Parts: sequence; structure tokens; C-alpha cells
Amino acid sequence: VTLCEKAIDLGREYYADFKLIARVFNRIGNACMKLEKYNEAIDSYNKALTEWRNPVSLKAKNRAEKIKKQKDEEAYLDPEKAEEAKAKGNEFFKQGQLPEAIKMYTEAIKRNPKDPVYYSNRAAAYTKLGEYPTGLKDANKCLELDSKFVKGYSRKGTLQFRLKRYRKALETFDKGLKLDPDNKELVDGLQATVAAINQMQRGGGDEEAANIAMQDPEIQDILRDPVIQRCLQDMQNNPSAINTYMRDPLISEKVNKLVMAG
Repeated sequence: VTLCEKAIDLGREYYADFKLIARVFNRIGNACMKLEKYNEAIDSYNKALTEWRNPVSLKAKNRAEKIKKQKDEEAYLDPEKAEEAKAKGNEFFKQGQLPEAIKMYTEAIKRNPKDPVYYSNRAAAYTKLGEYPTGLKDANKCLELDSKFVKGYSRKGTLQFRLKRYRKALETFDKGLKLDPDNKELVDGLQATVAAINQMQRGGGDEEAANIAMQDPEIQDILRDPVIQRCLQDMQNNPSAINTYMRDPLISEKVNKLVMAG
């Protein structure tokens, strides 16, 4: 590194080509990377790019920043401090200070990103704030970390219900109840979802919920299925054909999904 720095000083003294100086800065960056001095490496790559914006230095800089971020995150891990942050978040949540609660749950996640409880708690705070899409991401992450975490299904189903994705909510509550059949939150969520679907089928639901359901990629795929299109046309022209088609389990499943979608 010292020799390279002397070479840069000499190069500037004799007005060396800026590309040559950029290459020397790049070598300093490479040396710092081997020494695990990531800040110095990034600084050197930036100086190289100032002299000459070349793809080699840019790629090296991006790699250094990625490694530094990973090392910083690993150094920040601390399960004990994560629990302390969660406890503070729970207190804020009880007091209705939701932004503060989210901040502490986020801190807990940074300290221990493998614990599903922290994502579940943050999802609950986002639900209270009405930030349903963001909360749903946390609920999904929670279940990704632990597919048997029952509370995660309650969080996810509730958020899907608030987003009026009733069919998805029904599936989520059902999955949770298979793990814990007597869970009150899941039972209540399932009943509320079934009531909402029944209201839609009676024509009493709001148009927004129906539109959301019809935007579901799975529902769109079913509607584009030529077999289902033919079945729906036949059932419309000849109602007695319904019994015949509904004996087929695949057709029955897809038609029922369309019915639940409104």
C-alpha cells in the first residue's frame, strides 16, 4: 500500500496518465480487501473511479460494499439484545406507540433476523397502523422462518382479510387450524372470512373486494383455462350440466375458487 501511494505521488508529479493512477488506486483497494480493511478499500476504489470510471474498479467497489455490509450485520448480531429490543417494542405496542414499537422490533430483527416472533410482532404493529401490504411481507417472512408458528398464520390471515383477499385468507386460516384446531384467533378469523365470502356471493359484498379477488393471478389463470371456459359456458346454457362437471375434482376445485372470488 505504501509503495502504491508513493507511485501515485510520483505519477502526479510527472503528470502520468489518469488511467495509470486509477489502476494504482485499484491495487491499493485490492490490498486493503486482503487485509479486511473494507472502508479503506472502498475509499481507494472511489478514488480510482474519480480518476477513471472503469468497470473493473466499479465491480470491485460494489463487491467491497457488499462484503462490508455482510460483516457489519454479522458483527451486530446479539440474541440477548434482540430480546431486550423486543421487550421494549412490546411496551410501546401496549401503550399504542406503534411507530416506536416498529422501530424496536426492527432493531430486534437486526440483532437476530432468524427469530420469527420479531416479524410477527412487527406485522401486528403494521396491522394496527393500517399498513397492510408491509405487514403482510413480515407475516410471510415469519412463516418462511417457521412454517409451524401458529401465530404467523393468524397475522397473515388477518392482513389478507383486511386487504379483502378473502380466498387467500381462508386458505391461511385453514392451514393454521390444521396445526392448532382450537386456536380462537384462527377460528374467529375463519368465521369472519366465510361470512364475508357468503355476503359477496349473495351480492351484498362491495365491488372492491370482488375486483381484488379477480386480480389474483391464480383466478386469472383459471379464467383463461379453455376447459373451465367451456364448462362455464355449458353450465350457463344448461344448468343441469353443473352436476356432471362438479363430479370432476379438478374442475370442482377451480369452480369453487371462482365462486369464493365472487
